Amino acid sequence: MKNIIIAVFLTGLVACSSTPTAMVFDGSSAESTQRGVISIMRTLNSHDKQEFVMALMKIQHAEFDSPLAAMKHSDQAGQIDFALVGKKIDGLTLEQVLKLAQKPSNR
Repeated sequence: MKNIIIAVFLTGLVACSSTPTAMVFDGSSAESTQRGVISIMRTLNSHDKQEFVMALMKIQHAEFDSPLAAMKHSDQAGQIDFALVGKKIDGLTLEQVLKLAQKPSNR
């Protein structure tokens, strides 16, 4: 009986714990998007960080008709526009953001 109670308790703990990948991005503002991105980045290993940043850049660049237009939009090449990206990833999880970046056009 004790083992059953412990098993139920542990199952409850596992079910209630939130994993970093289950976090939903708040894209309501540039600041909230940036906070979410930073929060996720802290939990990722270096390979996953690189994949995530590349996904964000791909989502951002998909908003423009040409790579030149995308570069002109940014103050510095390679800079993420959190306001623009936030509109596309609002309400999405990390997994969904990565899938969105894989789509041919995510306008």
